[in-house]
Amino acid sequence: PTSEWVRISYFSTVYVLGYWAAKNKIPGVTESGPGSTLDAAKNAITTIEQLIREFDIELLIDAPCGDMTWMASVDLRGVDYVGIDVVQSVIASNMETHPSLTFMALDVADPSSVDPLRRLVRGRRALILCRHLLFHLPVPDGRAVLRHLHASGASYLLTSTYVKADDYDSSYILANGHRTNLLRRPYCARDPARLYLDAHADQYLGLWELGAGEVLGDCDEVL
Repeated sequence: PTSEWVRISYFSTVYVLGYWAAKNKIPGVTESGPGSTLDAAKNAITTIEQLIREFDIELLIDAPCGDMTWMASVDLRGVDYVGIDVVQSVIASNMETHPSLTFMALDVADPSSVDPLRRLVRGRRALILCRHLLFHLPVPDGRAVLRHLHASGASYLLTSTYVKADDYDSSYILANGHRTNLLRRPYCARDPARLYLDAHADQYLGLWELGAGEVLGDCDEVL
């Protein structure tokens, strides 16, 4: 797996350069990229609000939270929100811009993240949102994220997956990402409880009940 220092340095540089916003030349797109615009996130906003109410969620952990471009529009009344990101400058900016919310600089791909996550959950009904992260990570890091989020003790995980496409290639560029299908090798995830359409066709948010076991499956059983 990639070291924590490398991930922090890499994604901090991506933000500083405005890579996901084409060096800030795309109108209306911030450093978090086109997937973070209100239009791209409208389905995610509806989905999160629905799940918070339906499951009486007490804690929403948003990892990664990015620069809050769209999350600021989610109705968070009655739920504690904690935004997590590996880019420390983004966390510092969010803390200044949204003083009523909680933010933490944390790398959920690193094993050291498990204890802080457990302290956050503390037996509460928690939903972890992990939107548009795994397809920016090498597979060993992505699998580590899923293990660490499961170990948090949270009730639910809502994370990005493709369903039909899967163009994983070990030579891909992290910032560009790839269409990661968690249901196929090398993740072989068990079936999610639900799938919600996200930003565009075939990009979904899958809901996994973490109490039912690990999200990761046994690839030896996948044809």
